[in-house]
Amino acid sequence: MRVIDRQIRDIQREEEKVKRSIKDAAKKGQKDVCVILAKEMIQSKRAVSKLYASKAQMNSVLLSMKNQLAVLRVAGSLQKSTEVMKAMQNLVKVPEIQATMRELSKR
Repeated sequence: MRVIDRQIRDIQREEEKVKRSIKDAAKKGQKDVCVILAKEMIQSKRAVSKLYASKAQMNSVLLSMKNQLAVLRVAGSLQKSTEVMKAMQNLVKVPEIQATMRELSKR
């Protein structure tokens, strides 16, 4: 992400230089130079747009991966909870407790 941001800043700095060059060429009456520099400016703007689109896609993928990681963590927690519940069920014998409770209630 930082690399993309750095590339965008570099391109924008170059755009500023090209703008100044276009103004200088226009003052000197160099129409051909202005046209070439204007085309270069358009290409740099397209490049910046593509970089922003790439950055957005990377953010989307990153968010999706974080979401999947969270789901995996929840699944792991549920699995551990299930194991604990099974262990508790094995430790506590429900029929035996019911029989003991019946005996106690008769007394």
